[in-house]
Amino acid sequence: MLNYSNDTLIALWNDFRNGSSTAFSSIIKWYYKDLFRYGCKFTQDEHLVKDCIQNVFLSLWKNHTTIGETEQVKFYLLTCLRRDIARELKKGKTEISYDNFSSESFFDLGLNAENRLVDREKSVELTRKIKETLKSLSKRQQEIIYLRFYMNADADRIAEIMEINHQSVYNLLHDALKKLKAVSEKFIICLLLLLTISGL
Repeated sequence: MLNYSNDTLIALWNDFRNGSSTAFSSIIKWYYKDLFRYGCKFTQDEHLVKDCIQNVFLSLWKNHTTIGETEQVKFYLLTCLRRDIARELKKGKTEISYDNFSSESFFDLGLNAENRLVDREKSVELTRKIKETLKSLSKRQQEIIYLRFYMNADADRIAEIMEINHQSVYNLLHDALKKLKAVSEKFIICLLLLLTISGL
């Protein structure tokens, strides 16, 4: 099983930029699942997500000599994928603009491991509250929750990926957590557990 430190991933990125196909292959293997899970939050069309991931990597390889350095390879790739999915969805539905995509239209946290959570917590009522409260969040809030707590992205990375300013990140995250905490402090713990065990 691959187990890379961040320093190793940065080194792989730089090797890829210098033309190493081996390093590029390692990057693909390391990040593919994260990219696929994130992409599937925007559309249920798994083939479209896979095509977009392929497009991202093909574009990266084609342009590897002009791509810059980064200390956050995962978030660079997530940003590229988000933009590619937006373009593809816009092609398929001409009434959808990128602005709509960026704001509220698509992201679906889609938690689907409720039964396992109930097995661990023995609380059907808490699970119901989790589902209802998450659905009440805006699409942007759902995406920020996902990026922050599952992808471990900080505010800078979230702002970059979602193409919004830092204040918007803080405001959206604050409002989302306020709604979640209104259910209970235990809710937050269960949410993080759910994100972990569902492999989102």
